[in-house]
Amino acid sequence: MSNECFRVVGICNGLVFLADDLSRLGYNFIIWNLSIRKSVTLPKPGLRYETFGGYKACHGFAFDAITKDYKLVRLVEEEPGDQTFVEVYSLAAGSWSDSRLVDPQCGINIGSPQAFVNGALHWDAHRFRSSSYRYFILAFDVSSELFREMMLPKSLDPDLASFLSLQLSVSGDGKSLAMFVRDSTRSSFLDIWVMKEYSVQEPWTKLYNIIVTPWILTMRALSYLTELMRSFAEQKKRLVHQ
Repeated sequence: MSNECFRVVGICNGLVFLADDLSRLGYNFIIWNLSIRKSVTLPKPGLRYETFGGYKACHGFAFDAITKDYKLVRLVEEEPGDQTFVEVYSLAAGSWSDSRLVDPQCGINIGSPQAFVNGALHWDAHRFRSSSYRYFILAFDVSSELFREMMLPKSLDPDLASFLSLQLSVSGDGKSLAMFVRDSTRSSFLDIWVMKEYSVQEPWTKLYNIIVTPWILTMRALSYLTELMRSFAEQKKRLVHQ
């Protein structure tokens, strides 16, 4: 394999999914089993430069608890163009599905990580309408292989002329979502939100609003996430021992 620059996309039950997608064009994938120290190189997906033309892609790795299968989900945006496609690799079947249009159609923040929780993969997504962006969370149910929209906090105007920088993560208790938000009109501030209860109306709670400078944004966000996860874990332990 000519490209040896891989990153960890996701980990499920001891299986590590690696992709060479740092350039957003990669299509070489490996699933590595840590316990037995063996790996599987996946076949090439259908959507590649030689078959599709210019594109950018992002990926997610998840476990289907119903079929007991591991799945790689690949979102591919035309470039140039305005259509987004999905193709799914099944580890049990050892093959890729045919590509199809994502429904609802939207743009994906290709550089943002996916979050796998409650049987679904999540990405931050957007649509551009006239002179504004509409931001939301795109969820993919790994069992039904259907997409759905999840709303952002109501205080975040769904139609914004400014640019929102979003990053999703799994909450500290592993049952819901956390989110980092930065608005281009107030880039020195970072808001940290947690979804207290998954998939209910207006479940979001803002935990922190911190002042940051752009160059330390990622480090500070990761630091707060670590503390948040530790806090949730400690609260859970106290509840169990009560």
